[in-house]
Amino acid sequence: MLFDLNPSLYIEIGRILFNLTDCVLVNRIEAPELEEIRGMGLDVILYEFRVNRIISSPEPIFTRDLCIYVFKREKRKRIERKLMRIMSLERNPNLDNRLKINEIEGEMLGYPECCISNFVELKRKCAMGKSMPPESKTIVECIESGVFSNIIDFFPDPSFYDDICSLFTSNFYPCSLKCKRAYDIGRKYMEELEEPYKTAYKCKIVSNAINLLVSALETYRSMKKPKTEFGLIVFEFFKDLDRKRFERVLKIADMFKADPIGFENGYIRMILKKRHTD
Repeated sequence: MLFDLNPSLYIEIGRILFNLTDCVLVNRIEAPELEEIRGMGLDVILYEFRVNRIISSPEPIFTRDLCIYVFKREKRKRIERKLMRIMSLERNPNLDNRLKINEIEGEMLGYPECCISNFVELKRKCAMGKSMPPESKTIVECIESGVFSNIIDFFPDPSFYDDICSLFTSNFYPCSLKCKRAYDIGRKYMEELEEPYKTAYKCKIVSNAINLLVSALETYRSMKKPKTEFGLIVFEFFKDLDRKRFERVLKIADMFKADPIGFENGYIRMILKKRHTD
């Protein structure tokens, strides 16, 4: 069973099975996992981006980023049309076209319209030097709302997941942590799941937040002195941690960075084992 092979992957594509989206973006798939996925009536397409669609910059940054999309088999033609449109836009990677790529991919992945619009608008403003990028905005919200403090104080216990159901998938930046549409997607999926999948999803949501914490830590460790509003907020957060709490962050970050997918699967299995023995 796919959940036994890769619980993180199973929970990610489960949103397709519960009709919360037609398509998800996953990090990697091994051969036995691919066989299981196809046995569930799903299919896979690999698409290699040639232009960086994440970094907010006035000029295009050329790259090679292989992405794996899993989707309902009957939606294959629709997904192919969207990827062909993205390929066409990549041939002329001006700012407008790169933002259009973000919009198309967000729609393909079933993200809320308000979050897609906010993501695109913030990236446009950031490229013009008028705003922090959307991922930085989400990190600031995690600091100011106490999400990062909860990770430091309570991890590995995932019981604080409910506050961050808007982080329903990895590498997604909601227009706000309190976005009702994003929160409802995460909450509805949680309500549909039975055990042990429900607990696994709680762990996955916490892991999505840990990804942001690790990104914030990397920013903190790379700067000598903050030069932006974002830098100052991140600097002050980590600077104010006492030694014990900062060491906890370092320990969590080291485990996560070594292998994010391995970390997530290990975390899920550890919590499920603990719940089983309690």
